[in-house]
Amino acid sequence: QGAPMNQRRVDFYLGAVGECLIAVGGRNHGGALASVEVYSPAEDCWSYVAELPRLTYGHAGTVHCGVVYISGGHDYQIGPYRRDVLSYDPSCGGDVWAERQAMTLARGWHCMASLNHLIYAIGGSDDHADTAERFDILQVESFDPRCGQWTCVAPLLLPNSEAGLAVWAGRIYVLGGYSWESMAFSRATQIYNPDKGSWSRGPDLPKRVAGASACVCTVKPSSSQVKTSRQGENGLSPPT
Repeated sequence: QGAPMNQRRVDFYLGAVGECLIAVGGRNHGGALASVEVYSPAEDCWSYVAELPRLTYGHAGTVHCGVVYISGGHDYQIGPYRRDVLSYDPSCGGDVWAERQAMTLARGWHCMASLNHLIYAIGGSDDHADTAERFDILQVESFDPRCGQWTCVAPLLLPNSEAGLAVWAGRIYVLGGYSWESMAFSRATQIYNPDKGSWSRGPDLPKRVAGASACVCTVKPSSSQVKTSRQGENGLSPPT
């Protein structure tokens, strides 16, 4: 068990950058947060770094080429979410969050992913300005940091607020989520293929879920598996 964060927080972004973890924004019993802190496993401690320029929760984030990006989200006000995009480069002294080109759509509770040379903002939801009624967003857009432009790509097949996301083998996997319009949780797995520019359905999850996180882990073979493999290479029969 590692050291606890300096502040309690939910609805924040947690990412891995370099050898550290970074926790960005969120909220707690005191309200929305602008604070950002980094965890060093080697020192087992959390340290504050550059604050966000505004209170933010319900946003999404990703790490692309060593730079942290966040998008969308909200503060403590009622009304539409944000289109804002911010980036933070810890290798450059890390004393400020830079404003980047805003997304085409305001959104919160969405996903972000880094794949190849692009960053994706995926789905989520927003509130109508006049009624504050929540609606689902299926639109997906990609950002190219090299030219600073957002481009609309194929939309999601199903709503995905607070879905899990993982990138594996050149595909983006969106897992579960919630639809505000139908008030239903999802078991769906949605897979984006950038080569085809389209989404497809993967196998359903065992249960309907939202608010869960996902990751891809590399599992090293056990010593017994390595031994068996080497025996097979030498023409010997593996043990039964």
